[in-house]
Amino acid sequence: MAQFDVYQLSDGLYVVDVQSPLATVHPTRLVVPLIAPDGDAASITRLNPAIEFDGSTWLLGPQFMTSVDATLLKTSVGSLVEEEWTIKASIDFHLNGF
Repeated sequence: MAQFDVYQLSDGLYVVDVQSPLATVHPTRLVVPLIAPDGDAASITRLNPAIEFDGSTWLLGPQFMTSVDATLLKTSVGSLVEEEWTIKASIDFHLNGF
């Protein structure tokens, strides 16, 4: 598992593994979902930046960040490592407001 890899959960939801590779003590991973670009989330671009993935535009959803059992993350379906700073800025905005 690599930081910023994308996984598709059994319900079809895409999630981005944002956990540091140094934090592997527990059998869980911290993930942020990719959400559909509709509703209020689309208007808060610093919190929910648009991300291109799998031929579609998604919004990053750090307000729905959660930990999941690592066994739920079967096979990576892609990587958003090129969006590292966008993802980190979004999480930082969610936690600190700037």
